[in-house]
Amino acid sequence: MFLSPHLTTFGSREKLKKEGFDVNLVQLDVTDINSITAAKDSIEKAEGKLDVLVNNAGIHLCSFANRSLYKLHIGKARAS
Repeated sequence: MFLSPHLTTFGSREKLKKEGFDVNLVQLDVTDINSITAAKDSIEKAEGKLDVLVNNAGIHLCSFANRSLYKLHIGKARAS
């Protein structure tokens, strides 16, 4: 399991470790395609593959630019 470092401020990593999960940190900015690609590559290098990437950062109304970026992300995810 991989978490973004900003989530550790809420004690998530420690709680998950106590539950027996192997928790690693990976730098990830879900608004930056280069950050997403780097995180994907880092996880695949460590684990051999990436099955699922869950963004639980929240929900907000998308601007036109964000919708375009979202479509780009989804298109790249479907292609891989």
